[in-house]
Amino acid sequence: MKKYKIALYLPSLADGGAEIVMVNLANELSLRNDVSIDMVLVSHSGPWRDFISSNVRLVDLKCRGSGTSLLPLLRYLKRNRPDVLLSALNTTNIVSLIAKLLRPRSETKFVPAIHNTLSASLPDKRTSLKARFVTPLLTMLLRKADGIIVVSKGVATDLIRTTGIDTSSVEVIYNPVITSRIKTLVLENCSHPWIQDKSMPVLIGAGRLTTQKDFATLLKAVAIVRKSVEVRLIILGEGELRGELVSLSHSLNLRDYVDLIGFVDNPYSFMVNADVFVLSSLWEGLPTVLIESLYCGIPLVSTDCPSGPREILRDGAYGSIVPTSNAQALADAIIGKLADPSASPPPASWQAYTVESSAQHYYEYLISQNHKLGGNC
Repeated sequence: MKKYKIALYLPSLADGGAEIVMVNLANELSLRNDVSIDMVLVSHSGPWRDFISSNVRLVDLKCRGSGTSLLPLLRYLKRNRPDVLLSALNTTNIVSLIAKLLRPRSETKFVPAIHNTLSASLPDKRTSLKARFVTPLLTMLLRKADGIIVVSKGVATDLIRTTGIDTSSVEVIYNPVITSRIKTLVLENCSHPWIQDKSMPVLIGAGRLTTQKDFATLLKAVAIVRKSVEVRLIILGEGELRGELVSLSHSLNLRDYVDLIGFVDNPYSFMVNADVFVLSSLWEGLPTVLIESLYCGIPLVSTDCPSGPREILRDGAYGSIVPTSNAQALADAIIGKLADPSASPPPASWQAYTVESSAQHYYEYLISQNHKLGGNC
C-alpha cells in the first residue's frame, strides 16, 4: 500500500480559526493507514501546538516570519518530497506558490486553502504597505496552484469574481470543526463568576482582537442593550486591539460589565452556558465560532458579513442576521434573542462540519481524486 505524505504549511499555531482547522484536519488524517502527515511551521509557536496528535510530525522551520521561510521550505520539499503541500493563510500561501515556481519539475502538488473573503482584504489607501503588496501578489500566484480549496460557497464566489480564476480550479470543503474534543469539553464546568451567577444574562464574543472582528461595534451594541436589559459581555481571544477595546469599554461605562479574558483552553464551556453568542465581524470565510456555537446550542446573532454567516445560519433559520457596523441593529437582535430565545439548533445545523466529514472530503480531493490537481500523487 502506498503511503501518501501530506504536508500542512502554516505560519504558526497561533490562536485563530485557520490554525484550529489545520490542527483538526492533521489529527484526523493522521489516523488513516495510507497517509502520513507533516505539520510544517514557520515558527513552532502558539497555543494550539499542544493539541497536535503524536501521529503528526512537527517540522519547525525556525523563521521569524513567513517571508523568510522560503529557503527553509525549499530544503524541506527537496528532502521530504511530500505528495501534497497544503498551505493556509495569505503569507504562507504566497510562499508555497513561489516555491512551486522555483521547483517546476517537482512532483509535489501545491494546494492553497483560502479561509477568508479575498475581496475584503483588497488594498486601498487605508491599508498598510504590506497589505497592498500581499493581496495582489496572492491573486497572481493563485493561477499557478495545482488546486485551490475554499471554506465556503461565499468565499468561492468572491474568489472567482475577484481573481477571474476558472471555476474548475476551486473546490469548496467545509472546515473540520466538530470534533470529539469539543464533545468532551462542552461537558466541563465553567468557573468564570459571571457564568456561575445566573442573575444577569451573559453574552459571548470570540476571536482575535483585530479590525476584522469589529468588537468595537459589539461594545457599542452592549452599551445600547444595557439601557433596557442588564447584561454582561465576555470576549474570548487576544490581539493587538486589546488596549483600544479596553479604553472604549471604559468610555462606554462598561468597565464592570465587559471582560476581555484572552485565550482560554476551553471556550466551549463558556458557549454552552452563556445566553447569546454574538459574531460582529466585518468579513469572514467560514467562521468557526458560529459552527461551534451551533453545536453548543446557544442562541446566535451574527452580522451578515461576507462570507459564511448567512450560509451557516441558513439565511436566518438558525440565528439572527444583521448588517455589519450597525450597533443599533446588533443591539436590537441581542435584545430579541434574550427576550425570546429560539429552540436549540437541530443536529442538522452542524453535521456538515464534523471532522470526519471534512477530512474525508480533503482526502478524496487531495489523494483519491488527484486528477483534479492536474496529475497523479
